[in-house]
Parts: sequence; C-alpha cells; structure tokens
Amino acid sequence: LTGSGDLGGEFGHIKVSQSRLPCVCGKIGCLNTIASTEAIFARARDIGATAKNVKEIVSSIKGGNDSLRSILSDAGEAIGEVLANCINLLAPHVVIISGSVSLASDLLMEPMFRKVDQLTLAENCRHCKILLGSARANSECYGAALSAAQRLKFLPV
Repeated sequence: LTGSGDLGGEFGHIKVSQSRLPCVCGKIGCLNTIASTEAIFARARDIGATAKNVKEIVSSIKGGNDSLRSILSDAGEAIGEVLANCINLLAPHVVIISGSVSLASDLLMEPMFRKVDQLTLAENCRHCKILLGSARANSECYGAALSAAQRLKFLPV
C-alpha cells in the first residue's frame, strides 16, 4: 500500500492513545514515539540503561530489570493498538511481524496480542494469523518481493 504520495503503509505514524510525545514527522503521539527501536533505546537511556542493542535489553530484562520490561510492554501494547486498527480496517488473512522487534518477541508479543484481542472485531481476529517473521535485515523487502512474484504468477501460491 504505497498510496498517492508513496507514503501509504507508514504504520509508525498512526496515533496511539498512550503517547503524547512529539514525533520526527512533526505530529504528536505516533507509534514511532513509543515502539520504534530509537524510542525504546531513548526511554531505556532515560532510566539509566546502557544497552547497545535489543539483545542486551532482553538480557537485562531477563536479569530482572522491570523498568525495561515496562518499556517493552508499552511498546507491545502500542503495536497491538495500531495492528488492531489495521486488522479492523483491512481484514488481512496474515500479518507478519518482523525486524528487530522479533528479537524481543516473547516480551512484546504477549502485550501486543492482548491489545489486538481487546480491540479487534472478533470475526476479523478469527480470520487473521499473526506470525513472527525474521530479524534479518531487509526481511520486509523479501516478503514484498515474494508476494509480487506470486501475484505475477512467477511462483506458485
């Protein structure tokens, strides 16, 4: 979904209810302000955490850092809120969660699924599978290319 100005599909700029923070786009409360990798690391720095990557954040949480756990839980809930809105709007059969988020899947997915269940129409939720993709660089591009190849009949569905 590229839209008329090639900016469609920018889920990071959908407003979430729990954020009043300014976004780099100039608006207030975008998903990116609470659930982007940059936002998670900024919030972690604000509480004195020194993690340099998602794996270190996950390790700190497993070591008992409940403040970091709360940051990831908030991010998961925000992702779930936006995802629920997208599922209600588009009624997809499959949603694939990928990127660095998948490295912290067990910490993000539970609050995300809880929020999706809370906000998605039951019928839409029943017909939509939410799958965990890859943390591999450019995994979204690989998925888009595969989808295009299937639609153009280069690959079997």
